[in-house]
Amino acid sequence: MKLTTLIAVVGIFMSQASLASEWSFKFSHKGETFETALTAPTYDVAFEKAAKSCFRYFLNNQKMTDELGDKLISICANPKAS
Repeated sequence: MKLTTLIAVVGIFMSQASLASEWSFKFSHKGETFETALTAPTYDVAFEKAAKSCFRYFLNNQKMTDELGDKLISICANPKAS
């Protein structure tokens, strides 16, 4: 019984892992471009990770202000088609 359960769990894990797709995102700000490609099970999961990476990339040692935060959120919420 334990072996059957283990085989089922491994089978489910492997089938879910194979469902992951690669997603590419491109963000532009002040003439600079940030591109990333991520493997994730859904577009939404990949987009959330890409948007967070975009925000960190463009923030890059700048002092956070409300204006800068709003601008980066707008940029990172709207990737360009790549």
